[in-house]
Amino acid sequence: MKKDYRKMFNILDEYLKNRVEDIDTTILEAVEARKNGKIFSFEEHLKGLIFSQLSGSRNWKYVHRNIGLINEIFFNFDKEKIKDTGYEYFVDRLKSYKLGGRSLNAQMQSLKYNIEILEKIEKEYGALDAFVTRLKPKAIAFLLSNKEGSYKLKQTGFPLAMEYLRNIGIDEIKPDVHLIRIFKRMGLIPDTGAEQEVIQVAEKLSNYTGFSKAYIDFLLWHFCAEGYGNICSASPKCAKCPIAVYCDFNKNIKMAVIKTEQNRQIKNNYSNASEKIKSLKHEFKNYLISKYPNTAKSTIDTYLGDAFYVFRHQHLFKTDFFDLFKSLEDIKNFQDEILTQQKNGKIIKNPKGSAGAYINGIKRLYNFFIEKYNGVDNFINS
Repeated sequence: MKKDYRKMFNILDEYLKNRVEDIDTTILEAVEARKNGKIFSFEEHLKGLIFSQLSGSRNWKYVHRNIGLINEIFFNFDKEKIKDTGYEYFVDRLKSYKLGGRSLNAQMQSLKYNIEILEKIEKEYGALDAFVTRLKPKAIAFLLSNKEGSYKLKQTGFPLAMEYLRNIGIDEIKPDVHLIRIFKRMGLIPDTGAEQEVIQVAEKLSNYTGFSKAYIDFLLWHFCAEGYGNICSASPKCAKCPIAVYCDFNKNIKMAVIKTEQNRQIKNNYSNASEKIKSLKHEFKNYLISKYPNTAKSTIDTYLGDAFYVFRHQHLFKTDFFDLFKSLEDIKNFQDEILTQQKNGKIIKNPKGSAGAYINGIKRLYNFFIEKYNGVDNFINS
């Protein structure tokens, strides 16, 4: 990795310390505890699972501020009490404190089933900790989220399974929308990249910087998330970003602004063309109508547009527009240049046909200059 990402994360750390209140260090504390030998109980696993589900349906800051209340609602995660309680109780209590999202009913209906899956795992492996540490985190997350697997937890997709593992101290990231988005903007994963690419890049960043994956996730997530940094959110605040030099998106925005301004200027230049050009277009259109008397108006307009294509896009070519009309040989020589330009167009399905149409349009205008003015020079000097 060419960029100094360790320095970037240090900048983020200072930024969050100085500007963001109520930073949630729960996961970092869990990872440190596991690193120091902590064994997580069944209740802590169940708590980690339930909080992972709640994280996907509510602003996390609000959930974090109500941890004590949530602990009380779930009987401090006593599995027997939860299994003996109807799911409606949890739905009603959570809703009364605005702690649920659209999936709340389904999540609470799945509680008993998910507890039974965890019990099954515990019985087969002796302890839940033995299961979650036997393979790499993403492999365990796949087992817990795979619809075809015997350990599938309901209402738990791959990202939430990773969140559950982080909640019980596994050093990993949660490949959610925040990390996918910022990694794309930084150019660390392709635009088509998603969860698996994020995990791979986090592994590389961790190896490169020496920081844990959980810490990297902690910094980036707090930097992005609403209620915390809220900088690299859906609507990025690039002007306020302390790590803009590490971001390709910021460069792309600047280039897009420049390109938009260039296109606006080109459009204005074309729209505000001299009276001579406007007069030329008017004369040429009348010439086309007389030359092709049985041709539809829409086709005449197409011929007119094709003839002036190079004029409209003169910034893309090395040739001055009127220099094209010195001779038919000049037009023929220009054909390769316009074909190359058309091939570089991302949405042009038939570059050769498109280039041919423009060349034919230029030839029609050349014939007009010859027939009406005996050459383009006479038109220019008229």
